Amino acid sequence: MSDWEVGSTWEHRDATDPSILDCVGTILEKDYPRKLVFSFISPREVGQPDKHTRVSYDIAQAGALVKLTVKHDQLEADSGMLKGISAGWPEILASLKTMLETGEPLPSFRKRENGKWVVEQFQ
Repeated sequence: MSDWEVGSTWEHRDATDPSILDCVGTILEKDYPRKLVFSFISPREVGQPDKHTRVSYDIAQAGALVKLTVKHDQLEADSGMLKGISAGWPEILASLKTMLETGEPLPSFRKRENGKWVVEQFQ
């Protein structure tokens, strides 16, 4: 939830259990509708500035085409955050693409069991 204004906070809660706070941050830059930049951190690490990462969405239009560039940087090598987003962003962006093309997002490949993410395997 956020008003998405520079300096405002934002938070992401689990879609199936909104009591679970997954990540939080602050809006760093906004140039609507072309750019949005925000910090990104696990709620457990909010008090550790060196753990905060940054996400940038850049949108460029060329005629009828639209290009979305997502950049997630300021990451620690081999961190849990890097491992998590390396699986998360491809799933999120594939689902967004499918939703734009068909009107329905992809079903999630992951589910939360006992507070931990479990990846469903194909048989």
